[in-house]
Amino acid sequence: MKHGIYYAYWESEWAADYKYYVEKVARLGFDILEIGVGPIADYSQTEIKELRKCADDNGIILTGGYFVVERRGKYGKVCCSKFDVK
Repeated sequence: MKHGIYYAYWESEWAADYKYYVEKVARLGFDILEIGVGPIADYSQTEIKELRKCADDNGIILTGGYFVVERRGKYGKVCCSKFDVK
């Protein structure tokens, strides 16, 4: 069985230094780290490769989560991403 944790257990921001958390969860004995995928869209290809290498070097499987909220709009309940919330 593999064990994982969401980086937000320690973090209150959506964007974070994911490499720091990869290394942290590896030291703590976890196998999987779930990261927020929203900020990944702003990563360069180099940053993505560095994150992947860090995960590989530390034996960590990365998974991604995306924050969605529900709000009431003109047409009733709608779901929207954190980027759409006013």
